[in-house]
Amino acid sequence: MEFVKKVDDLSFDGNLAQNWRSFKRQYDVFEKAIEADKKKDEPRIAVFLNAAGQEAVEIFDTLELTEEHRKSFKHVVEAYENLCIPKKNEVYERFIFYSRNQKEGEKFDSFLVNLKKLAKTCEFGETKNDMIRDRIVMGITDKGLQEKMLKKKVTLDEAIDQCRATELARGQSKDMQRDKESEFSIHEVQKQFKKKLSLESDSNMTKSSIKGTFKCNRCNTNHSSGKCPAYGKSCNNCKKPNHFAVSCRMKRIKSIVTNKKDDDDGSDQDGLSLFD
Repeated sequence: MEFVKKVDDLSFDGNLAQNWRSFKRQYDVFEKAIEADKKKDEPRIAVFLNAAGQEAVEIFDTLELTEEHRKSFKHVVEAYENLCIPKKNEVYERFIFYSRNQKEGEKFDSFLVNLKKLAKTCEFGETKNDMIRDRIVMGITDKGLQEKMLKKKVTLDEAIDQCRATELARGQSKDMQRDKESEFSIHEVQKQFKKKLSLESDSNMTKSSIKGTFKCNRCNTNHSSGKCPAYGKSCNNCKKPNHFAVSCRMKRIKSIVTNKKDDDDGSDQDGLSLFD
């Protein structure tokens, strides 16, 4: 099978985890291409070590494997993988998971996604869903809902549904409260506007009552109707009643006649007719 490309040696320098992943992808293709995956375990191990290179062969003797596992292809590959990609500290990973609480103002779905991501490195196995459910119940900010879920055993799906429903209802309640406050504000503006109009109306009525006075042509002063100070008095100019000399018509007529005579060079024919 000369057309099958040889796999690059497994390098133990630099990023060992990345080197292993790259080698393993190439080897899986190579093994199928030469049909080594159909062979028994010991020949498969020989092909694997040959592809991995001289350094990998030397490391094989140092691996802590039983004689039985040294003949198992599965256990040999797992031994190299554990060497290149050490297992995570499960205690620390679980500590981070158990410490995760919903933050103030954080959306529930964001909290849920992060919990699922953290759970992947905790090696919970078949108990993963139960662990996520427990962390939801213990970590949510809504203490009322927390107490409700503690009283009755819920599944992960039920816990998720209840948290989403409660968050949705709370959001709708806030929207309704904002609308109510908005309506109240509009009502207050309208109320204040009406009050302002009423005050302006009262003010205008007061001004109107003050402006109800008029310039009297009998006394030459401002006063309301029926309050003329000249009423019952005699004019000092013409001696007639109910007006003062300052407003005397006879005085004005004489002034007009005088001016007219001056304009007509002494002729008083038109001026005398004013007294008729």
